[in-house]
Amino acid sequence: MKHIKVGDLMTDEGVSVVTSTPFKVVAKLLAQHDISGLPVLDDEDRVLGIVSESDLIGRAAADHAPVGEEPDAGWGGTASPSEVTFTAGEAMSAPAVTVHADEAAAGAARLMARRGVERLPVVDDEDRLVGIVTRRDLLRLFLRPDSEIRHRVCADILVDT
Repeated sequence: MKHIKVGDLMTDEGVSVVTSTPFKVVAKLLAQHDISGLPVLDDEDRVLGIVSESDLIGRAAADHAPVGEEPDAGWGGTASPSEVTFTAGEAMSAPAVTVHADEAAAGAARLMARRGVERLPVVDDEDRLVGIVTRRDLLRLFLRPDSEIRHRVCADILVDT
């Protein structure tokens, strides 16, 4: 994993939202694309934060708890789904932890572990979104066939030496 770059592993056709995207649209995008979180962008495609399933559920539970009860005690109690009206910007975790495409995959893995995040938006030099890398993307490194790993070792070590 030493020489493999984030850009080699990232998904560059990711889904994102803006701060004003309603809760229901965010939830629908997460379900449609079978993902657990996505970047929240400003008008110039700069990453402001990440909105995840946990952010949405936590916010919905907190917003609809009966007065005097803990937020999770009211989940589904008095509020109907049509009453959930917050936006991605109100629910997101910010600031986002980001990485650049030319950074080493091993460094991205350490950053994810250290910061406790499941995904890293990949940004350019102006902090504009260019892709996303997830823990699953990093784990795919270990699923490569032995022949590919052997070729990579030969190219990286034997040729460079």
